[in-house]
Amino acid sequence: MIKDFQQIKDFVLNRAKELNACSSELQKVVNATTYNEIMSVIHLNASWVSSNKMLTDKQSIEYFGLSVSNLLNSGYSNSGNWNSGDRNSGDSNSGYRNSGAFCTEVNPRAILFNQVSELTVREWENHEACRLMSNIDFTIWVQGSIMTTEEKAQYPKWETTDGYLKTIPHKEAWSNFWNNLSEEKRNVFKTIPNWNKDIFEEITGIKFE
Repeated sequence: MIKDFQQIKDFVLNRAKELNACSSELQKVVNATTYNEIMSVIHLNASWVSSNKMLTDKQSIEYFGLSVSNLLNSGYSNSGNWNSGDRNSGDSNSGYRNSGAFCTEVNPRAILFNQVSELTVREWENHEACRLMSNIDFTIWVQGSIMTTEEKAQYPKWETTDGYLKTIPHKEAWSNFWNNLSEEKRNVFKTIPNWNKDIFEEITGIKFE
């Protein structure tokens, strides 16, 4: 059974404190008065939640009704962030099994736009474009008052939280994210090594010259 709001809030606060979470983000959870607000904080800090193993899949399903990966990825059996397609790892990949095999390198060169770049993976993680992508939200909150009969049947615990968290398609999430960026922020993506507008459009659905 999915936990009630106070149980969810207490769990998130306790885990965040144990992991020495950023005080400003922790305060957002303290101030949260709805389930949706808590989920928003978790999703906007998805990379931190994932790297610090704040939630196991079992806990995520128990408290939120979704696996951790479903908060970040679309497609099937992806790891990392912002992926579509099947069995990808890394950031914003599409296709199938992008990552390699039997690798031990802890900070390899990042493969960007299908080519090895001059950036290491760690350097890519600190690139402004990568940081901006942490704001992509692949979920939307559907209030109980507007849920369809089919949705209520599919999510029988919706009354506990007065709604449910809906995973939206990869390109729809990118579109929502892109529409909220300034021109200056959009141009940051052109500074990614190996920039390729056609690959970018194929993955995100966004035509950006």
